[in-house]
Amino acid sequence: MAIRISFLFSFLLLVHGVSAQHSNYLEYRSHINKAELHLIDSDIKKALLEYDSSFNLSFGFARDYYNAAKCAFSIKNYPLCLHYLLQLSSVGTDINEIKQDLDLKVLYTFRSWPNFENEYMQSYKKWQLNEKKDFRTKIDSLVRRDQSVRSEGYNNKVQREIDITDSVNVDALCKLIQCYGFPTERRVGCVGLRQKEIFYVLMHHYFQKRAKSDTIPDLSGQFKNYVLAGDLSPYTFSDWFDLQGHITYFSTVIYRALPDSNWYSISLHSIDSLEIEQINKNRSEIGLERIDEYLRKVLFSFKNSFFDFEFPWSKETLRFGSIGSAFYFLKNSTLEKIHFK
Repeated sequence: MAIRISFLFSFLLLVHGVSAQHSNYLEYRSHINKAELHLIDSDIKKALLEYDSSFNLSFGFARDYYNAAKCAFSIKNYPLCLHYLLQLSSVGTDINEIKQDLDLKVLYTFRSWPNFENEYMQSYKKWQLNEKKDFRTKIDSLVRRDQSVRSEGYNNKVQREIDITDSVNVDALCKLIQCYGFPTERRVGCVGLRQKEIFYVLMHHYFQKRAKSDTIPDLSGQFKNYVLAGDLSPYTFSDWFDLQGHITYFSTVIYRALPDSNWYSISLHSIDSLEIEQINKNRSEIGLERIDEYLRKVLFSFKNSFFDFEFPWSKETLRFGSIGSAFYFLKNSTLEKIHFK
């Protein structure tokens, strides 16, 4: 069953007043990128200055508040750490998710912690009052339906049911966005401290299907506008977009270990300089760092779990600009065994 073209095209024609926010959003992302690079270089004080500059622009994703708090914690600036943790209440983060982070456990022993916890709960309750619970409930229902149909195994009949469900779900999500606005973190929260948007899986499956069928309406431009408005993570969008088959934003740089294995499988691909130049241009348009900076963050995230870097851990391909940079990665990695595909 094809996605309902008539409604989705009307959705595409919606005009959103986001242009004025584009420059502020790109400035926000510039500060965040600089903060993360300083963080990698262990220059925590400079990282905190960049985080402070970014949050003054009226933007703030949960992951960025969290990393700013961890930076402050790492230099024992506990008041500043608590300040940034408190901001997580405004994006729907339950305090129990924070308390599950054992890296911060010393905070829970401070005399000031009960007062902080009370303040956090008061702020979180205010967020709950403003939260569009009906909106969140309806999206959660779509996600449950998405997962339920996929839990029945795979055969031709189930695949047809999956196709129908995906079509209905995306159509329903677009109607909800038209009715309520975009489901930002501040509006509906997110799934866990380190998780993606609550509707992530719905659009992931939509863009997967677009790779196989050009008859499905293209929502890329609309969702790119949500990125530029500061409503949607650029990493999430780039991951979705590249699922369509052509590497536009270079989001496919991930490898992982299988649950029953203690080694990693890596596929290496070379990219010519002209392609890198175009990809960097594409990335800059939505506030993403250059490829070389991205690879630095990927490598850092494999070695350091203290901070949270937002990468789509769903692929097993790692791309490099040259075989030289690939061997540089391997030389500086902690992988015990490498398998070249």
